[in-house]
Amino acid sequence: MTTKRASSKLAVCILSPHPLVLSEFERILAKAPFKVFSKQLESTLAPDLRTVEPPRAQVYVIDAHAAKPATGALLANLMERYPEARLIVVGEQHNEANCFSLLRLGVKGLLTYVEAREQLIRALPLVASGGFWVPRQLLSGFVDSILTG
Repeated sequence: MTTKRASSKLAVCILSPHPLVLSEFERILAKAPFKVFSKQLESTLAPDLRTVEPPRAQVYVIDAHAAKPATGALLANLMERYPEARLIVVGEQHNEANCFSLLRLGVKGLLTYVEAREQLIRALPLVASGGFWVPRQLLSGFVDSILTG
């Protein structure tokens, strides 16, 4: 029974170019019942992020500190490699236009760094099961934009 429980842990991969961000997310998730992998990105250039090979996981937590094209390249890479994967993007702040483009790319969760400290542990299982972890006002605006667009 122990083996079955260990293998059913939610696999989470944290991707960031910043060692401090990686260590903070590892600290946040240390007591959670997840199998956590961290990968420090060696580059923040879009062409490099198109070819990076992250470990397989159910949910990817992406540090969006890099430029928008670089984050987009990394997201596209992940979705091509692992179409069933769920994505959570963490950034300084999320504006409506940026959020809408991330959601169109297949992102299921959006958090600021401050929100991640308090909400990441709760967001991961919900996103893994196909739900969204997005501020209600942003998600409502996104749905409206799809219906009226």
